[in-house]
Amino acid sequence: MSSGKIVDKSAQHTIQKQSECVKSTAPQNVTVILPAFNEEISIGSIVLLTRHYADNVIVVDDGSSDRTAEIARKAGAEVIIHEVNKGKGAALKTGFEAADDLGADIIVTMDPMVSITLPRYRSLSSLS
Repeated sequence: MSSGKIVDKSAQHTIQKQSECVKSTAPQNVTVILPAFNEEISIGSIVLLTRHYADNVIVVDDGSSDRTAEIARKAGAEVIIHEVNKGKGAALKTGFEAADDLGADIIVTMDPMVSITLPRYRSLSSLS
């Protein structure tokens, strides 16, 4: 019986230490990557909405022929431009490298075409 109590106390102590550790953890840097190709109509709104939930927003303009990069920059995103379209995979790779340079702890990728539903995902704010 007494050994059972020791185990319980030990487990209780471990749980207490884990919760203390979580409480003292510094805020994490959340960075969102938006690979974009000819998204001038929606990119500004998406960047503005995303900035409410993330510390950094990176738009990788993947060879757009419209004003995607200009509008994203004006909305507050870090913008990286591929002069020619290299594809979504290459745009994401570029975004991951940039996020690492910004010191991201958490990286979220989003597709600008389907990001209009962002307000439904308010849980991102609990990450920061």
